[in-house]
Amino acid sequence: MATRGSSGGVAAATRDVSMVMDAYGFDWLLVETVGVGQIEIEVMNVCDSVTVVFVPESGDGVQALKAGLIEIAHVYVVNKADRPGAEQLASELGQAVDAKRERERWDYPVITTEAVHRKGVTELASELERHRKFLATAERLPQVRRHQALTDLENILRERIHTYLLQEENDWLKELSGRIASGNIDPHRAADLVWQRLLTREGTPTTRSD
Repeated sequence: MATRGSSGGVAAATRDVSMVMDAYGFDWLLVETVGVGQIEIEVMNVCDSVTVVFVPESGDGVQALKAGLIEIAHVYVVNKADRPGAEQLASELGQAVDAKRERERWDYPVITTEAVHRKGVTELASELERHRKFLATAERLPQVRRHQALTDLENILRERIHTYLLQEENDWLKELSGRIASGNIDPHRAADLVWQRLLTREGTPTTRSD
């Protein structure tokens, strides 16, 4: 799916598509992101279990020690494990998540895989199944789903307000931004004016009555 400018690593409609496929009755849904960086972590709001895949010889050893991707993953994979440096990277990942292991009940496994020779694939599938059972037995799944639902609602509201402002109030916003640029008003006060306009303007768009 085309991301259409979405900066989270997944398309904006990915969550909607996942909900449709879930309603259709699929037991497992696999969502693959585009190549992501430290802040492109929207997939955590789409999936119950997140796997982050690293490869050796690409600087991932340094990247793995940074917060973004480490914090969202439940299972870590070092792919192309036949390459030099794979075991070292796996060791670094294990050390990087030690603190998470100490404060949480999940053990955050690090799996090495090699697709050409089908090594580690069964182990990876087993760990994902184990994490799903962990969410169910630890009563984490309702909490995860509530967080996803809140994120969905926030994203939809944000998109609708943004679309409305650009379509209906674009000229006024340009005038307001000019006042900010000239120093006649600060951005926070300008945001207050936008909010007041949304609350009090007659004809504020609504698409559903429920």
